[in-house]
Amino acid sequence: SICCAGRTEERLKYLYFPGVSISSEENVFFIKKGRKISIDENLKAFGNINLGIIRGYVYASIQDAIENERFKSIEAVPTIDQNLKKLLAERIDVFIGNKLVVIYNLKKLGMYDKVEIVRKPGTNEDWIIDNWPVYWAFSKKRLQDSSYMENISQVIQEMKADGTYKRILGKYE
Repeated sequence: SICCAGRTEERLKYLYFPGVSISSEENVFFIKKGRKISIDENLKAFGNINLGIIRGYVYASIQDAIENERFKSIEAVPTIDQNLKKLLAERIDVFIGNKLVVIYNLKKLGMYDKVEIVRKPGTNEDWIIDNWPVYWAFSKKRLQDSSYMENISQVIQEMKADGTYKRILGKYE
């Protein structure tokens, strides 16, 4: 299985998804602490930004800008750790990533005080670029019976209802 996959038309061709998401992915822009960066509020103009992304991830709101190379440069690497190191070395200006996962990695690597989230223009709030559901996903090659998805959905709903889900996530905040 794959944890935390976004459901796309392309992925539906080769993966099964349960009806209930396991989480909501909030993608935010991370920058080196104290660095000033200007990002178009409408997420259209990125010509002066060197962007770091994780290879193979889908970034809904800016995916078109990534695919059409509307950034100064785009550095795709396989791990969050690599992007964080490039960010601190100023080899990239901005790294987009899942807020909860990146913060966990920052703490694990002892970098939490060296990186910050870009604030929503005109506010002191984290600028959430994307917020979309993510799912457990299962290969259609390995899982022959799609009715298994109903069981997965039921278990996820029960975990959310009884507080188990919230307790697990709380360990990583």
